[in-house]
Amino acid sequence: MTLEEAKADLLRRMKITAGSRFNAAERLESKDRTYTWLGVAATIAVITLTVIPLAIHQDDKTNAYIGIVAVVSSVVILASNLMQYSSSYALNAARHHQCALEINACARKLRLLVPFTFEQLQVISEEYDNLLARHGTNHQTVDFERYKREHSWEFEPTTKPAASVWRLLLLPQSTTEVVGTIIGFLLTAATLWVVSVYLK
Repeated sequence: MTLEEAKADLLRRMKITAGSRFNAAERLESKDRTYTWLGVAATIAVITLTVIPLAIHQDDKTNAYIGIVAVVSSVVILASNLMQYSSSYALNAARHHQCALEINACARKLRLLVPFTFEQLQVISEEYDNLLARHGTNHQTVDFERYKREHSWEFEPTTKPAASVWRLLLLPQSTTEVVGTIIGFLLTAATLWVVSVYLK
């Protein structure tokens, strides 16, 4: 491998890694927003179901429904808070984003080396390796798969496109958003139903 080929290979690896890290940051930010929204929706449901019975009296059956929805909402609040804080989505998203920015800065430095020597290339390569080691947390396969989908012209045609598409359909952030949205809508619908019963 010539020096030019080694430089091009290093730049390519930097670009792919930076792109994957940006995708990871976006994925984790999306998860953090989903859990935050879910917690807010459940909190509103609990507050609403707590205040309404104090103002309007209803029969025992309706009060039982209120109790069930309130308990479910409380469990959702607890679960979403535990997931959000134990996984540190916001913090890890910021780390991935910062890592990607530093990789891009390192790549710009490498592009400016014209002409360049083996020693200079080695220094940049070691700086890149140290950068990855310093940030520690790696992106996930789904982040790389998304990068491949968005930059398909940079890769050889896959021999199993169906498998790649299937993996993309199962992205964790999509699952989290869908489940969180469904639960939030269910809680909202249950709360609205109880309110409508009270207002009859």
